Amino acid sequence: MEFSQLTYEDGNCITNSMQLEQRNVILKNLKLLTRKNVERNIVEAVILIYTKTKNKVTAEIVAALTEELGLVKYYTKMLSDKDHHKVAEAAEKLGHFRSKVPIMELLNVLKSGNTYESYNSLLALAKIGDEEAFIEGFNHSESIEYLTHRSLIDIIDSFEGDKLKLYSKMVKSNNSYIASLFIKSASNSITYDKSLLNNENIKSIEETLVSYLKSDNTELRISSIKFLGAIKEVKYINQIAHCLRDESWEVRAIAAKTLGNFNEDTGSYLIKALTDKVWTVRYNAAYSLINSKEYEKYISMILNDEDRFAKDIIIAVLDNTKKTREIKDKNILDKIKNHTNVIKEA
Repeated sequence: MEFSQLTYEDGNCITNSMQLEQRNVILKNLKLLTRKNVERNIVEAVILIYTKTKNKVTAEIVAALTEELGLVKYYTKMLSDKDHHKVAEAAEKLGHFRSKVPIMELLNVLKSGNTYESYNSLLALAKIGDEEAFIEGFNHSESIEYLTHRSLIDIIDSFEGDKLKLYSKMVKSNNSYIASLFIKSASNSITYDKSLLNNENIKSIEETLVSYLKSDNTELRISSIKFLGAIKEVKYINQIAHCLRDESWEVRAIAAKTLGNFNEDTGSYLIKALTDKVWTVRYNAAYSLINSKEYEKYISMILNDEDRFAKDIIIAVLDNTKKTREIKDKNILDKIKNHTNVIKEA
């Protein structure tokens, strides 16, 4: 859609000839301004104010306007510059403009393998929101090889197209690392927007991720546990608890932490994890346990037992979290005090 065809009055598109003529005069003057560096920067700054609303209609208008003013063409040409900083800057600007015109050029930038260029180009594709182009971007292994795990998830989180449709495709990626990135991003989305749980795409993702709990790939098991913990479906408690026996301590640690997300009683599973040979697993299990509904019951059971590991970790976590102040049972408080004294005298 040409920007010169758009005029908005009370939210409706109109095509009054006089208004269009005025609009064309304004456009002509703006085009002249964008030929000069300082003036172009001012015009861009004004335009970018409107891109912060993340409204679909506004994004379409900004894309059309920047195309007509020649800004998209100007920065697309800059993508072929030999200066990496200029290429990265151009990719960043094109992401703000959200025009689909430079998609192919942005994908070509990803082939360079330059970290700075790749980050800004992938982020631009995320903002543009074209699903197929974004997926294609992740198919360039050289584009993500040197980007950090966290930055890649942030890029996926910022995708402005149909995110759930994107997730449903990419969690099934043949590349287990890429699949795990999209699973973790999906977990983030669910955590911040519970209404997504009713979406059919989420249901199909669940089925895939339950099967991943038995995957040979550690990263897939970890990300799948996080996702299932984010949706807090009681039916998955047993399957997550089963991961407390996983051969990987990282998987056991995530499972112990995730069981603390559920409103249901998961204490019986967590008590067993308090004797794990890895400290992080024991700590996560203790942390989840003291935040459970019946934590006083379990603390009493642990303190009455002879297992020194379990006692030490539960008291350490109680102390670190100041949770001891919430305990009302005098017998439990006395046992905590006695065991603490034993540790000090040892």
